[in-house]
Amino acid sequence: LCVGDGRVQAGTEAQRQHATGVGGVDHAVVPEPGAGEVRVALHLVLRLCSLLFALCSLLFALCSLLLVLCSWFLVLGSLLFALGYLLLVLCSWFFALCSLLFALGSWLLALGSWFLALGSFFLLNKKHRPQITFQLQRTTGFVSILV
Repeated sequence: LCVGDGRVQAGTEAQRQHATGVGGVDHAVVPEPGAGEVRVALHLVLRLCSLLFALCSLLFALCSLLLVLCSWFLVLGSLLFALGYLLLVLCSWFFALCSLLFALGSWLLALGSWFLALGSFFLLNKKHRPQITFQLQRTTGFVSILV
């Protein structure tokens, strides 16, 4: 390159600074005929890699499906647990209601027995009819008969 009157000019002869080659050894790389086997091997390697990628993608999809199924089973198990708990609560309430009705029936049976005893007393003693008064005890809820 020459710098003259403000313009850059190039010379016609180029000179190299270093010789070609590595470490002073200058070997030319000449492709040999029939070296297309390298391309065939590369094509096979790429085909094998794409097949392996497809197989890994399929395994990933199967694992994802398995994960979704497990989560659905977890949700189903939770719903069944909640349903079982609800049935347990309903059975407890039903048992409490049956116990209350049993207590009420027992109380009515006892009251009926008192009235039966009172009626029997009146029927057996027609001659003597004493003054009978009923007194309800507020603390226990039982009826006392005072003769």
